[in-house]
Amino acid sequence: MLIDENGNVVVEVSNWMRQLATTNKKPNTVAQYASTIMNFWNFISSIGVDWKDVFDEHLKVWRNLARRRGNAMKTVNAKLLTVYAFYIWAQKKGLIYEVIGQPSIKRESPFQIEITISKKRGKSISIGSDLLYRDLSRVKRPVPTQRDMDSAYVEVAKVGDIEKVERDVLFLRWGSEAGLRRAEIQQLELTQISTIQEAEELQQSGEVKSLRVVGKGEKARLVPVNPDLLLATAEYIRYARALTLAKLSNPRRSKHVFISTTTGATLSLRRISEIGSKALKVSNPELSFHRTRARYASRFCQVQFQAELDRKGHLNDLGLHGIMLLLMQNLGHSDPKAWEAYVQLELKMFIQANPEA
Repeated sequence: MLIDENGNVVVEVSNWMRQLATTNKKPNTVAQYASTIMNFWNFISSIGVDWKDVFDEHLKVWRNLARRRGNAMKTVNAKLLTVYAFYIWAQKKGLIYEVIGQPSIKRESPFQIEITISKKRGKSISIGSDLLYRDLSRVKRPVPTQRDMDSAYVEVAKVGDIEKVERDVLFLRWGSEAGLRRAEIQQLELTQISTIQEAEELQQSGEVKSLRVVGKGEKARLVPVNPDLLLATAEYIRYARALTLAKLSNPRRSKHVFISTTTGATLSLRRISEIGSKALKVSNPELSFHRTRARYASRFCQVQFQAELDRKGHLNDLGLHGIMLLLMQNLGHSDPKAWEAYVQLELKMFIQANPEA
């Protein structure tokens, strides 16, 4: 049985330790888990927080405290992953409900503890989190996290005008989920977007549609777009955009998806930058709308690394070169140096979470 600093038996953690002892975990590993969890347990007790009421903010304070005490980033990450493992176990056992999980724009409210989960080969999984330390020495400009994006969605929703809210959330998503520049988002045409029915069929089949986008230097490229984003865009066109035009006495008819709610004309580049950047800066003053492309690049790399690992069982230079070329193609870049630092950073993070890579 595990005892906290006040002499009380911590039943939940003791039960988890018993379960771990029945697995192939080494005794020293189980003992380390117990030490980490009890350190965390005593911390939340000291600040008067019940373990079921823990949020990412509490974990961040605990993490920072560990760093100030001299723990290396790698050690602190291991401590966080231990706490995440405990909460996942507790949630599976029904001891808590929807406390920890993956963020989703479809959720009305975020999880108290937000993580990302990716499946490895077999039954094992890897866990990611915005709280885990990254080596940012080679990447000076910040990459928006999922929490940053969710914060931005909440911020644009404060205007109260449903047509503006749906429009602004949507063009933020086109930046972070499709990697488009603001000019490319501005130039998206109605005829390029699938109908609601077509998007729903793509969603059901799991297919990805490629859109022709004209970028810098008038160079055209095909950009894969996920069905959820297409469906959301089709629904915006059908409802919110149509309502915007219906409210205007003499609207300017634009062929583009994103329009001004006051004139009906194509939304200006300045407004896209202003709205997007203002929303993102609420959670991180260093962010701007243009950084949503870095969010896309980060997610793209992680997915491609996992796919390459699943196919070949390892990552090699040839496979990484192919991922780099595909990323450059999707983003409309010709200079590999523009994204090399990001790919290397994402690779390092992926290898830390997947040692067998």
